[in-house]
Amino acid sequence: FPSQRASLSPDGRLFASGLSSPNYRWEVWSVETAKPIASLSGFYVLDQLGRFSDDGKWLASRNNNATIAVRDTASGQIRHLLQGHTSEIEDVAFSRDGRWLASGGKDRTIRLWPLAGGETRILEGHNQNVNGVVFTRDGKSLVSVSYDQTVRIWPLDGGEPQTLTLPTPLN
Repeated sequence: FPSQRASLSPDGRLFASGLSSPNYRWEVWSVETAKPIASLSGFYVLDQLGRFSDDGKWLASRNNNATIAVRDTASGQIRHLLQGHTSEIEDVAFSRDGRWLASGGKDRTIRLWPLAGGETRILEGHNQNVNGVVFTRDGKSLVSVSYDQTVRIWPLDGGEPQTLTLPTPLN
């Protein structure tokens, strides 16, 4: 059965709808005009996860072989094709300033992808799937949640993460 997903840009101006089968595509719509502005089709937009950057210029989506495509929402062109996770990606998040994309996956790692170029950072410490990632509003930390019953707050300046243990697994 086809699976449909949706995502709204943080500024509320754009809406993306995705269809995971049979054609694997996203459509980016203007909320104001209710008309599509870009069609993002092809293998690298096949899955249920689509996240906009804060300014709405980028849409990140993942596929089933642990690859992330970051596309320009106006043109639909792939600007970044990010590979490095060794299993399925569970969540992605853009930093508020648009400099970083974070991803967490079933390989128990978090990856920080610098969108202007540079080395990818790998954050390790969770003992189970990383199910969620989000940047703090001030942009100084990344928060991750895992099925290992922990929330970790990772300072982006490279310090040790703060770990909070919770009473039940988080999904």
